[in-house]
Amino acid sequence: MNDKIANQIARRQAQIACADRPENKLVWEGQLPARFETKLDECRALVAALEADAGSQSADRTGVAKDKRQEERELEDMAYNTAGLLVAYAREAGNESLATKHDKTMSDWRRMRDEALLTAARELEADVDAVVAGPDALLAADYGVDAARAAALKSEADDYQAWIIAPRDNIGQRKQLTASLTEQVRNLTAQFDLLEMIARAFRGTAAGDSFYAGFVDAGQVIDLGHGPGTGSGGGSGGNGGGGGSGGGSDSMDPSSSSLAPVSSSSSMSYPPSSSSYFPSSSSWSSYAPSSSSYYPSSSSSLP
Repeated sequence: MNDKIANQIARRQAQIACADRPENKLVWEGQLPARFETKLDECRALVAALEADAGSQSADRTGVAKDKRQEERELEDMAYNTAGLLVAYAREAGNESLATKHDKTMSDWRRMRDEALLTAARELEADVDAVVAGPDALLAADYGVDAARAAALKSEADDYQAWIIAPRDNIGQRKQLTASLTEQVRNLTAQFDLLEMIARAFRGTAAGDSFYAGFVDAGQVIDLGHGPGTGSGGGSGGNGGGGGSGGGSDSMDPSSSSLAPVSSSSSMSYPPSSSSYFPSSSSWSSYAPSSSSYYPSSSSSLP
């Protein structure tokens, strides 16, 4: 099922579930405007129809491919077995050209796809028919190359041919269904928009306000897939990505305001020790200015 369609279904089911809560039904059931109740029932039906059609589209796509592969396997097995019998007969009968033509391994048959597999199977079918109708039919029958074998091979080839055509037809059907689903989603969105507008009438009481807020919130799209945001609460910054307003940085820039030089007139009630607040001198060896420009001198006046 398409993720967008699945999201639409989940959102609308959540809104319906919200409306159906006992405390919320007291707000709207049997109350004015009566159109909310009938519109809600219409929306229930639309959601159910969309869910059914979307599920059908997914099942059709996987089902056809699976059935085609099964038919392909059945034809490969039948062709491999029949060819083995025909080759054994042909070599005993001295018909080496016929034997060489159909002497294929199972891997040979498995590697063939679609038209190539069908063509090889039809050629085998034609040669089996010729042998069964020929002068050595009795000898061939001893090897199991007979009318029953020819009919079984033809049946498998016919079935497979039908499944080669089926996916092509199904592509057109899926396109039509996809267009229908798109229109259903558009209509569903419009109907729930109307439902939310009608629900505004229930506002004005504590219960009504709670129902309306919950009903609208249940239909919101929650996007959990976006990257880091900007601005207050989640800005990106630096190589490591900082949080909070404006972002952060992993690099310790000497020009940062948090490490700005302290003038001799600065007031500090409790001067921190350099070991607890500032990195060791070795970690600043590559770019830190002298300590005299960063820390108060011993003569700084402190209140």
